Amino acid sequence: MSPMTADTEKFPKIWIPLMVFGALAAGLGVWLILSTNAKTATLAILLALSLFVLGLGELVFASGRPRPWVGYLLGAIFMVAALVTLLRPGKSLYFLAVFVGASMILTGVLQLALALFDRQDIEHWVVLAIIGVIGIVAGVLAIAWPDITIWVLGLVIGLRVLFFGILEMFVANQLRQLTS
Repeated sequence: MSPMTADTEKFPKIWIPLMVFGALAAGLGVWLILSTNAKTATLAILLALSLFVLGLGELVFASGRPRPWVGYLLGAIFMVAALVTLLRPGKSLYFLAVFVGASMILTGVLQLALALFDRQDIEHWVVLAIIGVIGIVAGVLAIAWPDITIWVLGLVIGLRVLFFGILEMFVANQLRQLTS
């Protein structure tokens, strides 16, 4: 058995759920971007779903990282942000802006640090660094504009989820080519 055969047996059809997850995430990102003028409750639900998808993605792929705890921490932060967003949709936009903004800054900093410090072990570390920078910028924007937080978060997180979904579909396609 060659090393390539062992690798393809290890991931026989993992690309299929990854492709579906990526397509759903990209669709959710587009939906969120196009719904920035919707009512606050609708946007909050879409925003919570988007944060949940980002958290789920981090948790699912954490064990494949050189430092799994980073992925688990990022996933937990996104999940908490999703829960807070769902529980406090329109009552406290400032709190929502600060909490979601701070969590995005923290996750962005962690992703950027991971990309820079583990670039020898991460093939696409530049992509991870870009995602981290986008997260930092999104977090700063969310805190800087608390009066239009839902709109800003909807747009920026929609873009981030869209980018995440496209990246997941790209990875799924790469895995499909490796396993076929």
